[in-house]
Amino acid sequence: MCDAQDRIGRPVESGPVLITDPGSRLVAMHLYDNLLKVVDTRGGRFADLALNVRLEEMGVVDIAFLHNAPQSGSSSAAAAGAAAASGGAPVLALLHEDADGGKHVSTYTVDIDEASLSPGPWRVALGPADIDAHALIPVPGTRAGVIVAGGSGFRYKDASSDVRAETSELTVTAFAPLGPESGAFLVGDAGGRAHRVQLKQEGAAVTGIEVSMLGSTSIASALCPLFRMEDPTPEMLAEAEEAGEEPPAGAGWQVFVGSGFGDSQLVSVTDAELSAEEGFVREEAAYDSLGPITDMAVMDLGRQGQCQVVTCSGAFKDGSLRVVRNGVGVEERAVVGLQGVRGLWALRSGFGAADDALLVSGYAASTRVLALGEAVEEVEPAGLQLGAASLLCANVVSVDDARPAAAAGGSAAASPAALDALVQATATEVRLTSADGATLLSSWSPPAGTTVTTASAAHCQVAVALSGGRLVLLDVCADGTLRQAAEAIMPQEVSSLCITPLLSGAGAARAVSAPAGDAQGAEDGSAHSRPVRVAGLAAVGLWESNTVQLLRLPSLEPAGAPVTLSEEYQSRAAQLVTMDGVDRLFVGMGDGTLVHFVVDAATGALTSRSVVQVGSRPITLELHGGEGTPSPSHDSDAGPPAPAGHTHVLVAGDRPTAVSSKGGSLLFSNINAGAVECMTGFSSAGMPGGLALAAPDTLTLGTVDSIQKLHIETVPLGGEQPRRIAALPESGAVAVATLSSYETGGGDVVETAFLRVFDTTLFEPAFHFELDPLEQPLSLTAAWLDAPAPDGTTEAAAASSGTSALTPQQFLVLGTAIVDPDEDDPSRGRLLVFRVPALSGAAGGSVPLEPVAVQSTRGGVFALEPACGRIVAGINSRVAVFALAGRSGAAAAPADASGATGATSSAGAAAASAPLSLVAECSFGGHTLALHLALAGGLSTDPRDRAPDGSQPYADLAVGDLIKSVSVLRYSKEDKALVEIARDPSTNWLTALACPGNDRFLACDSSFNLFSLERNTGGVTDEERGHLSMTGTFHLGDQVNRFRSGSLVMLPPNLAAPGEVQRSSDAESGTSSSSSSSSAAVAPAAADGGAASSSSAGVAAAAAAAAAAGSDPSADKGGPVVLQADVPRPQFLFGTVSGAIGAVISLPTAHFHFLRRLQQALAETIPGVGGLPHSGWRAWASAQLAYEPMDPDPALGFIDGDLIERLLDLPPATVEVVAAAMNALQGFPPSSLHCDGRLGGPATAAELVAAAEEMARLH
Repeated sequence: MCDAQDRIGRPVESGPVLITDPGSRLVAMHLYDNLLKVVDTRGGRFADLALNVRLEEMGVVDIAFLHNAPQSGSSSAAAAGAAAASGGAPVLALLHEDADGGKHVSTYTVDIDEASLSPGPWRVALGPADIDAHALIPVPGTRAGVIVAGGSGFRYKDASSDVRAETSELTVTAFAPLGPESGAFLVGDAGGRAHRVQLKQEGAAVTGIEVSMLGSTSIASALCPLFRMEDPTPEMLAEAEEAGEEPPAGAGWQVFVGSGFGDSQLVSVTDAELSAEEGFVREEAAYDSLGPITDMAVMDLGRQGQCQVVTCSGAFKDGSLRVVRNGVGVEERAVVGLQGVRGLWALRSGFGAADDALLVSGYAASTRVLALGEAVEEVEPAGLQLGAASLLCANVVSVDDARPAAAAGGSAAASPAALDALVQATATEVRLTSADGATLLSSWSPPAGTTVTTASAAHCQVAVALSGGRLVLLDVCADGTLRQAAEAIMPQEVSSLCITPLLSGAGAARAVSAPAGDAQGAEDGSAHSRPVRVAGLAAVGLWESNTVQLLRLPSLEPAGAPVTLSEEYQSRAAQLVTMDGVDRLFVGMGDGTLVHFVVDAATGALTSRSVVQVGSRPITLELHGGEGTPSPSHDSDAGPPAPAGHTHVLVAGDRPTAVSSKGGSLLFSNINAGAVECMTGFSSAGMPGGLALAAPDTLTLGTVDSIQKLHIETVPLGGEQPRRIAALPESGAVAVATLSSYETGGGDVVETAFLRVFDTTLFEPAFHFELDPLEQPLSLTAAWLDAPAPDGTTEAAAASSGTSALTPQQFLVLGTAIVDPDEDDPSRGRLLVFRVPALSGAAGGSVPLEPVAVQSTRGGVFALEPACGRIVAGINSRVAVFALAGRSGAAAAPADASGATGATSSAGAAAASAPLSLVAECSFGGHTLALHLALAGGLSTDPRDRAPDGSQPYADLAVGDLIKSVSVLRYSKEDKALVEIARDPSTNWLTALACPGNDRFLACDSSFNLFSLERNTGGVTDEERGHLSMTGTFHLGDQVNRFRSGSLVMLPPNLAAPGEVQRSSDAESGTSSSSSSSSAAVAPAAADGGAASSSSAGVAAAAAAAAAAGSDPSADKGGPVVLQADVPRPQFLFGTVSGAIGAVISLPTAHFHFLRRLQQALAETIPGVGGLPHSGWRAWASAQLAYEPMDPDPALGFIDGDLIERLLDLPPATVEVVAAAMNALQGFPPSSLHCDGRLGGPATAAELVAAAEEMARLH
């Protein structure tokens, strides 16, 4: 490895280029103007030093190494042939542009030892026909042959040949040879078209070029032919026809199309045309990509407390909206209007059957049964008590069926059960029926004066809790009776109970086969079976003490000490389960908290306690999935493996969740449904892998997607490119500004821009507005603005009645620019204000939308932000504030003061016809380009909030400049003034800006750095208070285009994302606090990576963290919601050019120091990606600001969440090594060994894993 960075030199404007010699002897990099950096790679390793070679050519457009070039100066054919056979010296080709705009191609031979260039075999000046050429395509098997591509044709040139083929105008984006000696190339262009370029050869000479258009793909950034396909055989065609599939493509190439503008693809490029529509290209598979993300909105579409991200993804024809959600998708198959369901149980036709036959639902005073099959219908089994509320229904067998199946070392085939039955528990009895529920076999009733309060079943046992704290264990006997095996008196009433058998260490178990007539078998044709196990432990929760305890079965004696769960809330459900080979106990609490432990079955101890807030209402628990396969960590020398356990646990409540396990770590996935009272999994012939969910008013039956972190839905836009997006949650709509381009008959490209409004249920278009020619959208926001009352109340009438003529109303505001090719910055633009009608009025398709106010501006409107009932706009170098007024009240401020100007032509007509007008109140200049605006605090910044008596609304606004970093402006609603109160004196070229809290700022620059700033509010002088200090730096390695407040995971109410300033009508102080309290973390941080991403989607979801830098003296002391501040809390999501979605998580001080120490230990233990040291990769690197961190850790104030979560992929032995390294580190405070800051012994491997799991769960 070597360092290719130089302290001097101007980076190339077209971006860095890296090429390799075909003989793998040399790597060349064009990073700086007039310099070529070369690295010797002979011997299969990189040289330690990268050498600079000066280039005489200016304006280099492209570079390439050529194939099999003869030595320079060799004139004989024999010498040339020998040089070609031996590979010769590397030959470099340069496509460059001179000062007059002419294009040239020059070749050089490279002396590797001397790191020098000498004239190559040829050079050529390109004529006017190739003036737009921009790509060099090396040709294998030739002597320094190259195709000069782009513009209006392809031109082949070597030392003896020079031929050209004319084409229509195209921009080459990718190319690849189709075989080493075929002379054919696959070329992709910017329009997403695939071309075949074929060289015609006579001997060694190239005599012509044929170019043919093959078909359409995604806009290719890279092309990789994988293998040559042959014509399908008759057998292959017959199989495809029988399966109803498309027949295989004919002879040709299978090619991977990598795209940075849309989804990547696997395509077949055939020799013969497939159809008139497909041409010669057929898509075989597509791979989701979100890049580039130009904008995004975070919305709680279902109002479930879980956000979804809608991104403006892709470019040009591949543009689309992508709906990204985290969790488990449920496809509804049937919805039944049933109210008051309190319990759900799926029952098989027999204990060993493969599919479920019945779905039982319990109500307050009755029970209903649905038969599952190809159709779902209600039945009334005679053996079940349907006139009472069911507490439990389950398949059981007798205790005789639980005996070991075979002697040690042997095995036995599955056999039918001695008794195959169903058990039903109600408040007054426990009933045992036949497997189909038709016949009552026996029943057991509690003693007089007591009732059954809760019940749980194992494979051959039933436990019931009775009023008065009595606990009874019943055995299921082979003669069809229930025998009381044990009884115990608990000190309090039982609130939760579970006797599900644990699997670890359970040893061999008898397998019970499916009943006769069961049609479902294993995939290999054998009969289905299920092991029978006797429960050895019972989990019992108690009401008054709020504790849970394990009891031994069948004795019901205590197995371990009781564990307190909560000070206030009782357990409502308990579930013992073995997951991924680990025995666990989950306890659902009355406040929506899920407490889970690791169970030591031998000692009855509950360890590794962890608490997760999954909702705010009482939750119930249910197992889903079979016992699975043996644990992957099982030692084959330790005897027969134990089953790994059930697939996951279903958590029902106001935020339903599925809990699964991977590598011994728990994963929490949201189920994309509303609040549910209970749920259960089932499998039937009509719905394999189904899920039943009981909401307050409905029972939904559906199928479940595979549990994965991210689900992506594509909303196509018909070839339009989305540029900006804004959510209107009150209207259930999302607005998108798009850009469309098309070619006219004369070959000209025309661009048209639209504003489109979609509903957020099906994302169907509801409204649209077409912008003027040459007008492009730059900014879009939904805003609550003070506007004249809809009833037409005048200001005079309102004043006489003591009310206001202005009321807060929601509008959609669009900022545009009129594009002039001769202007560097736009000199004209518009502000357009829309009132979005009810979506029901747009039924039947998209209808036109008309603006209610239009204002022309002297410049492009690059940024918009609502504040204090006004709209604040960044117009070129100025920031202006506009208010809505009635048409009679329009009085625009002078153009040089506000950026507003008189409307003309069509814009003037639109403004004149609009019912409202925009009045410029004030402005502030001095910026280069005001690209970003973010609300940074204030008082009554939302017009729906009223300021306290005697206080005047104001707003602090952060302004992100193209060059001048961040400044803070204060707008006073009373004074109608906009003044600067703070500024960062550094030079940072911003690409995105956010405000985590009052006087705290998070930004990303064009060098791919994240950094945080803080205002010195405690300064003595105005100059000190007006300074923004850099408190954190972090090299992200990707350009962030947008920050948005929110999180993709479920968050409890006390962890709500604090990115948005909270509304408050009773604030007592002069500022409005963000939802982070005054003592919360103040320096947010982020990291890129993909610890929680779907592997096929290519979507990165990163955990990130930052240190708390102390309290904010200006934070509000009353009114706004104060959230829990001593725990990590998600703040922002961000979208990047590469398509990554990252998360920003704030940390309390103690947690930050703990993770910083863990990060250092991981960096020393785990090799960096590509051999790069972690500290060097994450260190600040900027072409605009040479910033040297004062802290020894280059990533100042930030934690790399991606590195932290790599801990979860390490084997236990390596985790122990990391823990030892962490304990041995010097230079950290002693309290940093534990995430809560306590002083108490060394850090343990379990504690490190728990911290990494917490980070993963928060995104």
